[in-house]
Amino acid sequence: MSAEGTQLQLEAVLEQQAHCSTELLQCLEAERKALAERDTDALEKISQDKSNHTRVLEELETRRRQLVCDLDCGTDADGMQRCLEKFGEGTRLASLWNRVIRNIAECRDNNIANGAVLEIGRQHVEQALAILRGNTAEPAVYDAQGGAASALGQRELGKV
Repeated sequence: MSAEGTQLQLEAVLEQQAHCSTELLQCLEAERKALAERDTDALEKISQDKSNHTRVLEELETRRRQLVCDLDCGTDADGMQRCLEKFGEGTRLASLWNRVIRNIAECRDNNIANGAVLEIGRQHVEQALAILRGNTAEPAVYDAQGGAASALGQRELGKV
């Protein structure tokens, strides 16, 4: 296949990645709303959608890397940058790639934020369970291994 044909295929793959990453971003935003509303039915559907979009993005990324390699731009992390330099920074290729990168960064940030919301919810559930079990309300601290412990004041600070 000609370099031009491969370039067009790469452009099509980037377009699909941009579209799919936009849909994943929308899923993550919907997830945040469902988490706030504690809508478990919506969360279940969103989880399936996220999984599907992630799978498609992984397949597209494999295809993109192969096309970059076919264009003799290499297989390392800088391969796409070499392609952009080869075909021009101001091309549609560069525009699509920048959109994919921005979308993926936003997805990462939203995923981290949603994870934080889940962690806060988990902590609240654990606190409620501790109260129901009759455990004391000692604040949790971290032990030397990084695990949570609720043993404040049990360590000797010095000898007199």
